Amino acid sequence: MKDESLSSIHGDLLFQQGVPGKILLSEEYVVLDGATALGLASRMGQSMAVFRGSEPGYLRWTALDHLHNPWLQANYRIVDGQWSVGEVSAEASESAGLLQNWLQAAWTLMAGPGESSASGYGGASWNDILHQEGLAVQTQLDFARSWGLGSSSTALALLAQWLGVDARRLYALTTNGSGYDLEVALQNASILYHLPEGRPITNSHAPAPLEPIVQPIPY
Repeated sequence: MKDESLSSIHGDLLFQQGVPGKILLSEEYVVLDGATALGLASRMGQSMAVFRGSEPGYLRWTALDHLHNPWLQANYRIVDGQWSVGEVSAEASESAGLLQNWLQAAWTLMAGPGESSASGYGGASWNDILHQEGLAVQTQLDFARSWGLGSSSTALALLAQWLGVDARRLYALTTNGSGYDLEVALQNASILYHLPEGRPITNSHAPAPLEPIVQPIPY
């Protein structure tokens, strides 16, 4: 359900979603080697809200921690298909660069064959809205980043859901993990997770999406 009160602070609310964080009851390395893992969905997670912006061509990203304090504030711009990020604080530079890579990969997928390139709002694609009016994104964590409940994996899942791209392929393009954390967020449930062949090690710039066996566990 959309919180329309947010639009009184920002522009028009165009998208809103939340996903749970995760807890892994095994080690990441054994999952990468093909072991079955139990991934638990936490009650606390992360949410995303996307608004109509005020600067054509720019995406303003604000990430709030569990105390509602901004830990990342950055302006992104795409020119000729390439994303760039403006000046950010030293402590946020690594996160800002990671997000830039996610945006680059997600926008490439969004325009690719078999993807939801028409995904958008009110008949306009997200790319059109970005270039014509700009966009603003606000994420909100329910947990402290230091707790390890998946501040990155939940953000990646939300980004894929917003843009309508294959989340597993986006994960494979940008991350080297097993993918269980992403799957907990996507399934919105605790899961049994297994990579039949383990996670392939590749230097390819276009790896295949993960193909795990996932069994949701009702709770």
